[in-house]
Order: sequence, then structure tokens, then C-alpha cells
Amino acid sequence: MNGFGLALIPIDEPQVIQKTNQMKANGIQVMTFNSELKDIRGFRYIGQDHFKVGRVAGGLMTKLLPDGGEVSIISSKPLSCHPDRMNSFRTRPAENDNHISVIEISENQDGKADTFKITLDYLNRHPNLRGLYLSGNGNIGVKSALAIAQPDHRISIICHDLSEETEELLKMASSIL
Repeated sequence: MNGFGLALIPIDEPQVIQKTNQMKANGIQVMTFNSELKDIRGFRYIGQDHFKVGRVAGGLMTKLLPDGGEVSIISSKPLSCHPDRMNSFRTRPAENDNHISVIEISENQDGKADTFKITLDYLNRHPNLRGLYLSGNGNIGVKSALAIAQPDHRISIICHDLSEETEELLKMASSIL
């Protein structure tokens, strides 16, 4: 056994999977963080159960919007954690039949500029929007879009990871309430 190893947050791309499997076949130990790739053989994963995390977020949205409403999702595909969260988020409101409808899903590639544009677009095109779910990063883009659009009703926002951006969003929410 050699002492070589690789720890990474992998993107879900065939070349990454192929190369990672090749390294593993050559005796290099592989460990992934935050995002799990199901097609990598014999590796170890350290992180959250993203399916459960998404379900918890969906359950929280049903509590924040007890009368239902329109919800949009901002996500990213390259990391498997984001689609896992997004897909399981969508199952929870459907189980409770509380009239939450996911009206649109957009990709932001975890970027704040894309998140800003997407959120502003949602707010302009969906005046009845009541909730936003971000399965990844870019939270500061939501804050900036809300500051410009100044909707006349509360919009519930659910995101992950406590970061400086998330703290800013929380401070903005507490000043509005």
C-alpha cells in the first residue's frame, strides 16, 4: 500500500469519474467532500446526506408557506449535491399537498452575478412569487436583487451553509420583519 491519496470536491463529469477510477485502480486512495459521485468505485465520502438536507428544506418551506404559493429554485448541476438537494426539496411539499408549486428552476453555477440576474428576473416575471430555494451558493445575489426589486410581500428564502453571504441575507431579513 502506498501513501498517496486524493481528497476532492468532484464535479459530476465523465472525465472526472474516469480519471478518479483510474487513480483508484492505480492504488491511490480517493476521498470526496461535500459532493458524492455514485460512479466512482471504492472511495470514501465525507459530508451531508444531501437527499435528507433537501427534504428538510422542503419541509421548512411548507412551514414558511402554510397557505402554499409559487416557489422558484436556483441550483447548479456540476456538483451532485445540488441536484440531490433540489430533487428531494421538490418531493416534500408534494407530499403535504399544501399547494406549493415550483414554477421555475434555473442554474447559477454557484455564482452571485448569475443568482442576482435570475432572482431579479423571477421577481419581475412572477409577481406572486412567495419562496426561493437555493441549493448552492450565490446568496448575496438574492440580497442584491431583493434590495432593488423591493417586493411588496414577504418572500421566504431557504439556502444552505452559514457563510458571510448567508449572514448578510439573514440580517436583511431581520431588518424587514
